[in-house]
Amino acid sequence: MAASCDACATQTRFDAATTYDVCIVGGGPCGLALLSALHAQEGNLTDDQQAMMQARNRRGYIKRRPRAKLRVCVVDPTGAFLHEWKGRFDALDIALLRSPAWAHPDFFSEAALQEYAWQRGRDSEIHHINDFTSSSLKRLTDVNAGLFRLPGAGMFSDFCCDLAKELPHAMVTGAVSKVERSAGGYALAVDGETITAKAVVFALGAATTPCVLPQFARSTERDPADGAPSGRTVIHSND
Repeated sequence: MAASCDACATQTRFDAATTYDVCIVGGGPCGLALLSALHAQEGNLTDDQQAMMQARNRRGYIKRRPRAKLRVCVVDPTGAFLHEWKGRFDALDIALLRSPAWAHPDFFSEAALQEYAWQRGRDSEIHHINDFTSSSLKRLTDVNAGLFRLPGAGMFSDFCCDLAKELPHAMVTGAVSKVERSAGGYALAVDGETITAKAVVFALGAATTPCVLPQFARSTERDPADGAPSGRTVIHSND
């Protein structure tokens, strides 16, 4: 199994006395994407900014905006991002992603993965797709910008590792065994520790398979008076 990414550059020590703004349960690509989004709440670059970045010799003149100062903790059994993802890719000997270059966890820009490759002389690790040869498809802006090229697994892994190092977070090694409502948020039991957070996101499994924990199943009920959720509030990404 591949070695896990060491993201200690921005990890903060877990503090049981701290109430975190957000607790992310799961260290896969979705968990990393959420961590990126939380620290860049103003959103992606505009289309004009994307075009400007690509036009200026691919040197990244558009700088990242200051990131929001949120206290975020991440819980994962391995204590690292993309550990399971890397293990599966290694086990199946997958060298090339089937997702295009714009599909990555960096919330700042769709072109972030390409910028990463260009700046490190690894452009050859983002591969062309032979299917995009018709004149109609070639007219698409995203195709002309190279956003539909396919990244190599190794380069994508390195990109995610470096991204994780940029994003402040406390990484907690363990599994969540219990979640309860607490004053001002939620309390999560993780291998003998208690994590308190104002919001909790379960970044677990495929997004196409909704799974609500049993203790939150009744949160879909609505108050007949105003239609607001009764009891605990749970929202699935599909909704």
